[in-house]
Amino acid sequence: QQQSKELLVADVKNLDAEAEVRRLFGSAAVASANDNNVRIGGRKVPRHMIPKRLTLTRPKLTWPPLQHGPGVSVEEINVDKADAATRRLVHEDVTGGRWFAVEHSERFRTVQVGFLEAVVRNDADAIAGIVYHHPYHVDALLQLSEIIKQTGGDFSEAGALVERALYAFEQGFAPRLNIAAGAARVDFRRIESRSLFLALFRHMQFLARRGCWRTAFEVNKVLLSLDPAHDPFGALVTLDFHALKAAQYEYVERFAAQWAWAPVRMMPGWGFSRALAAFMLERRGLKRAPQQQQQQLHGKRSMELLVDAILTFPTAVPVLWAKANIDVDARVATLPYFDDPHVTSDDSAMTHMQLLVRLFVERSGALYRVPEVTRWLQEGLQRALTRIIETNGGPAAFAAHKERVQSAMCSYVVPENVSRHVLVADMDALKAGLPEHIRSAESYAFDPLPPADNIDPYSDFVGGMMNPLHLMMPGAFVDGAAAAAAQGGEGEEDANILQRLLGLIRGRLGDVVLDDPGTSDEDEYESGSNDGNGGSGDEENAAPSGNGGNQV
Repeated sequence: QQQSKELLVADVKNLDAEAEVRRLFGSAAVASANDNNVRIGGRKVPRHMIPKRLTLTRPKLTWPPLQHGPGVSVEEINVDKADAATRRLVHEDVTGGRWFAVEHSERFRTVQVGFLEAVVRNDADAIAGIVYHHPYHVDALLQLSEIIKQTGGDFSEAGALVERALYAFEQGFAPRLNIAAGAARVDFRRIESRSLFLALFRHMQFLARRGCWRTAFEVNKVLLSLDPAHDPFGALVTLDFHALKAAQYEYVERFAAQWAWAPVRMMPGWGFSRALAAFMLERRGLKRAPQQQQQQLHGKRSMELLVDAILTFPTAVPVLWAKANIDVDARVATLPYFDDPHVTSDDSAMTHMQLLVRLFVERSGALYRVPEVTRWLQEGLQRALTRIIETNGGPAAFAAHKERVQSAMCSYVVPENVSRHVLVADMDALKAGLPEHIRSAESYAFDPLPPADNIDPYSDFVGGMMNPLHLMMPGAFVDGAAAAAAQGGEGEEDANILQRLLGLIRGRLGDVVLDDPGTSDEDEYESGSNDGNGGSGDEENAAPSGNGGNQV
């Protein structure tokens, strides 16, 4: 248990994307709004007015001032006053964390009802208007970011909106909440809390798009730490990939061996990633070892792990080899052991295992195109084939082993968290493979696939209006062709209106800075700037929360 807890601790120093870009490409590569020579309106900004970095975000001077509070707070759950279901959630938690929940202020709730009405009306312009008037309304920021992304807008702008939402959350962190310590748990059942999970997932995606792999890896750990037992956004599905891209090979080895709260050894991505991590560590050791030791070190452990992954997940072999542009041994086609009896021509109704294989291959396939890795894969497949053919009982004996290993995973019952991961993973081809009841369920960009035990205080306000057939706006999980047909010729006009509103928002983020009317119940927020009221000015030692205090 303690080893699993330690695997969730994030390195605060490496949660700074701008610092990572500077390390990779030099200071000139970062045109930061927080540089010492930044100017607004032609005037140089004094150093003491430059916002301080928080744990997850580095606020920009060009952001509107947060004068009335974000309207969201992340408060510790009082178990004594909680309902029976919440007490059971806390008491049955095997991870031993401290539980928190996101709460909305009264003002925020008023704006939130308007936001939900805009979603029901398919009114993207109204959502942009909410961001203009309430620039730290987290759900509107997340929704507008998705609208910009899905309509071919500026990805950097979409990413900045997500970062602003995370900044709003950080400003509302309870004093005892240290988001990087790996011990904070957040109640995913509550719709208010789910926005924090989504903001972290989207932030991780934009970091990966920028090539900030170490920062994405650390954010991935933070996302998993919020609920490691249930993993509602499938953070485990991406953690191995981000660790490999960040060259954290030892972490992959430790995680696969020590993680106690989920069977990662039954996930194809972790099986192959563990082998690849061992291979990369061996290559690193070969460069350092004396000449006489190199032959002894070469490939022994990684090859064992690779052969084990191939034998455990044989249906992944044809898919991975094709993605990596490797010719598959002809014997693979003749052995039923590598067949997947559940494959369909149109990729509909995928099994749990098929979805995991496709998610792994789509993300990690490029890692296996390196010539050294390709040769290693080919050798591993040859050894696996030899073991299958020459072992007593031959292929039939291994077929029984395959059935035992994969019987639980080759089911059309796909876990809720894997389905939710597919919905937000920007892999549209896989959405068609989700079960029918998932594809037809109510699901929105700001709250993808609510859990079965959903707690939503806003359901009374909107009633049954939120029907997915009514929601034909960018950022919603609906069929794109059907949405276009339903909107007819209105799409181009709506896009023009939206672009004009986005222009106003961009203007607000530039030289013209208006006051935020606020979504907090406080008449005036105690912090008059974006410094977080507790963020450390030291970039290497950023404050773990937005308002200081004792930390877990």
